[in-house]
Amino acid sequence: MNIVLNKINHILMEKYLKLQDTCRTQLVWLLRELVKSGVLGADGVCMTFMKQIAGGDVTAKNIWLAENVLEILTEQSSYQLLLWSSPVLVLLAAAIPRSEMLLVSPKHVAPSFMDCFMIGRDLVRLLQNVARIPEFEQLWKDIIHNPQVLSAQFTGVLQLLQSRTSRKFLACRLTPDMETKLLFMTSRVIPSCSPGGSCANTGEEGTSMPGPQCTSPVPTLALGTGREGRALLAQIIPNFYPPLEAHVRQGVFNSLTHIVEKRVLAHLAPLFDNPKLDKELRAMLREKFPEFCSSPSPPIEVKIEEPVSMEMDNHMSEKDDGCYDNAEAAFSDDEDDLNSKGKKREFRFHPIKETIVEEPVDITPFLDQLDESLKDKVLQLQKGSDTEAQCEVMQEIVDQVLEEDFDSEQLSVLASCLQELFKAHFRGEVLPEEITEESLEESVGKPLYLIFRNLCQMQEDNSGFSLLLDLLSELYQKQPKIGYHLLYYLKASKAAAGKMNLYESFAQATQLGDLHTCLMMDMKACQEDDVRLLCYLTPSIYTEFPDETLRSGELLNMIVAVIDSFQLQELVCHVMMGNLVMFRKDSVLNILIQSLDWETFEQYCTWQLFLAHSIPLETIIPILQHLKYKEHPEALSCLLLQLRREK
Repeated sequence: MNIVLNKINHILMEKYLKLQDTCRTQLVWLLRELVKSGVLGADGVCMTFMKQIAGGDVTAKNIWLAENVLEILTEQSSYQLLLWSSPVLVLLAAAIPRSEMLLVSPKHVAPSFMDCFMIGRDLVRLLQNVARIPEFEQLWKDIIHNPQVLSAQFTGVLQLLQSRTSRKFLACRLTPDMETKLLFMTSRVIPSCSPGGSCANTGEEGTSMPGPQCTSPVPTLALGTGREGRALLAQIIPNFYPPLEAHVRQGVFNSLTHIVEKRVLAHLAPLFDNPKLDKELRAMLREKFPEFCSSPSPPIEVKIEEPVSMEMDNHMSEKDDGCYDNAEAAFSDDEDDLNSKGKKREFRFHPIKETIVEEPVDITPFLDQLDESLKDKVLQLQKGSDTEAQCEVMQEIVDQVLEEDFDSEQLSVLASCLQELFKAHFRGEVLPEEITEESLEESVGKPLYLIFRNLCQMQEDNSGFSLLLDLLSELYQKQPKIGYHLLYYLKASKAAAGKMNLYESFAQATQLGDLHTCLMMDMKACQEDDVRLLCYLTPSIYTEFPDETLRSGELLNMIVAVIDSFQLQELVCHVMMGNLVMFRKDSVLNILIQSLDWETFEQYCTWQLFLAHSIPLETIIPILQHLKYKEHPEALSCLLLQLRREK
């Protein structure tokens, strides 16, 4: 029976969208019989079925599936599934706007309200969507005016709003198709910070403040400049739920503050105190949001005196905080393509003179949350006039973190301060232009790298070791580039010789908690920021983490997608000298098959790297069955030439 259930789950997860209506009907019938018979493991099939129901989708097929699954669960009320699935039932029901289906749900909400309570604050939003249905109107009256009727443990709507919604409930609303796309985005694309959705729902002590028109009014403000968005934001505070007006105000204030802190917007004054707004709205915004109606001090302009030349194949402009600069570029005229000797000139990229806007660092909101002694050191760090002075203060901060009486709850605030103070660490290229022992040691002398150095000097069983890892984990959440900077330090610093395994401890300490995922995300970030550094790290990454790299077509594609011919030559030399192994017999065939879908130059680089290894050609002969003459000329050309040499 386990084999049958596993096969059903596989079909539902991988093939459901491709099934004909007849097959879908048969699957629903099979689920009904499994639940009716009380088969052990049928609950998992039910969960998989529910994941296929897309929230808010009113197409006939989606509504049909929702109605049938809900009907099965309500018919078999004695089945143990309902004892823990009643919260999921509410999520399911509220996601589909069909009153005839929703009418069934109050029967399950009221008698087992504390089971439904575990949904948390999102239950309020879900019940808002169906508040006009008579049966739910009565439920709302009980929640607001007579909560004890629902449960002796339930004190009212504030208790519900202060309960965080578990990620498990949010995850169950993702369809398998959504999961696949999100997995691709999170593993192949480094996401930029967008706090409009999650932070906007957080108020005082984690209280959620959903609005009457949407989960949060902040996205309306951030994405639209119309009067309605700002008017809604101002009116929602007194009108959402008058008894909790103070909590609603604090929730909106926290959300707006978070938007500024995360640099989604530099400041909010142009939105809240805009002369183009009508007087009535402007006065209302000034009354409700006085904190955001004044502009901060003007930014300091730092002018670059001379342009910097760089290779065309490298990044066209410096990437700052996840966003590419849009500066235009100037190229040499066509008539200058040939030099005096008649040889074709090599194209170079010459950025025009531009102005970099350096905003003043403001860490005041974080300083008030630090102990006095730590606060003083952070202020000294901010005022430090040179790198050496900053390094001394940074070491004092690390020493204080390692003290026995240090409050670990301050790590997050300290990480926020460090991330703000050392933004310049994460701009521009990390690797020196000329690589020597002296230049490498100088490049790893940054104040923030002192955390890395102290980590290298500790034993893993030391209590301070885990504290520093926790600090790095907090930094990683706020500045994802810290991951590949750690890899660079472990590779370049003499103090870190033989300590590359520390990266694995770091990866496990992060919220990702997985070496492979962390490594892929960090290498992707490195690829986007600094191709030279990516090539510099490649030999060490493949040598130190063979289980994560040698089977990864994803990592290989990251590399060959951005390197130029000179960098390819360097990698080939590393392979031939024995310093780098990028393929092995048990995985090379699978990677080469994956590469058939890549761009022409990417495939060319892949085959050149493969041919640099001493892997017998018969190992990859099975690839022939995947090749088509018109579709795979790159692979066929390389194979034919190699077969001729073998002959």
